[in-house]
This record gives sequence, C-alpha cells and structure tokens, in this order.
Amino acid sequence: MADNNETSSSSEHQAPAVSPGGSETEFVRRTHPPVTGRVLVMDDDTTLLEVVVLVLATIGVEVVTAENGEDAMRCFHLARSICSPFHLVILDLVIPKGQGGEETLRQIRLVDTAVKVIISSGYSNAPEITRCSQHGFDGCLPKPYRGADLLRMAFEHLPRK
Repeated sequence: MADNNETSSSSEHQAPAVSPGGSETEFVRRTHPPVTGRVLVMDDDTTLLEVVVLVLATIGVEVVTAENGEDAMRCFHLARSICSPFHLVILDLVIPKGQGGEETLRQIRLVDTAVKVIISSGYSNAPEITRCSQHGFDGCLPKPYRGADLLRMAFEHLPRK
C-alpha cells in the first residue's frame, strides 16, 4: 500500500462506481412496470450518490442520500417520524470515516424488519456481497455497477404503482 507522501509518475484513473448506462438502461426502464417509493442511499462517494440520484429519478422515485451510517440513520428515523418511510435502502459496505453497511443494517432492523436493504461494495469477494442474504440483506450491488443494474434492483424491490 502506497504511503500518502509518495507520488506516482503514472496516471491512475479509477473507474466510476456506477455508470448511468445508455441503451441498456433505457431498455430496463421500458420493460418493467412503473414503481413508486422512497430510496435511501448511503455511500461515501459523492459522485456515485449524484449518479444514483439521476438514474433513479428517471423512474420517478424520491432519493435521499447519506455519506455514512450515522447520517443514514438520522434520515431513516426522520422519514419514519413524518410518516414517509423508505421502501428501499442501499448501503455501502465500507465507510472509512463512519459507520458502514453492516452496522447500519443492524440498526435499521431494530426499527423496521420489512424495509428492503441492499448492500453495495467494491469488495466483490466480501462475504456480505457473495452471501448477502445470510448477512440479512435483500440483495447486493457489486461495484462498479451500471445504471441498468441499479434500475433492476429498484424494480425488483420497490412497490408497483
């Protein structure tokens, strides 16, 4: 692992964690019945959050974002307190500067056992991803994922209009 003080002469480019997609995303959108609902997305990657909001907006669902588990739980409790609960929660497994997906799931399940919770991670071999249902999640989105993958998950877990 490189020290933060070291510099590299080669140019490193990290692939985006989610791609909005194109014709495949449009195909998924057109071939599924309309859904409704509210989605809470927790990830420390603000660019990913922006893209997720844009992709999910194309199917007309409301999206709230949080950058760590503590913020996600504040949003979760607030939504329940105003009788506008989330129907789907997508959690990043690892949040370096905050509470990650597993602990956030545990806290969610203390107040709501019915909400659908998806785990997302770039650690595609992590047990929480490879055996997500055994860890209490309703599905998984290994990163990087495409807009079409995100929409399929939304169509699978959100209520129909």
